[in-house]
Amino acid sequence: MDDEITKESKRFSIIKIIKEEAQDAQIHKEALSNAPTYEYDILYENQRGSNALNQADPQPWSDKNQKFSPMDIYTYQLPNPTWEWVHKEWLVDMSGDVDEEGWEYAPDFHFPCWHGCYQPLRSFVRRRRWVRLRRQKVGSDFRGIHVTDDKTSL
Repeated sequence: MDDEITKESKRFSIIKIIKEEAQDAQIHKEALSNAPTYEYDILYENQRGSNALNQADPQPWSDKNQKFSPMDIYTYQLPNPTWEWVHKEWLVDMSGDVDEEGWEYAPDFHFPCWHGCYQPLRSFVRRRRWVRLRRQKVGSDFRGIHVTDDKTSL
């Protein structure tokens, strides 16, 4: 008889543990679904040494994919009212091989290897990456985790 009570007690303990774990998992899931979404917005500032960009060059400002952006760091707007800026201003990305002002150099904009040291015969164009963090406002209906950046470090 004691064996039956012990078995029943163990079964009750296991059921209790499983219910508690399920409840903890649900609480964790709800906490994650209410967590704010953060995204980095990225713009590139593009310049040519002659101060005049060629027709084949990107526009003075481009997006993270080097596609034309009609906006610059002064006119860029949030995608909709559910977002707010985390940073007050745009920041120059100083990671990677860049100079003291965040510029990286190349012979042309389509060159695969950019470098942070100006070299007169190999540095006809330059670009720098600007980043700004935004988050979805608390209480917004749109939540999730988004990775919008192809570059591994910021």
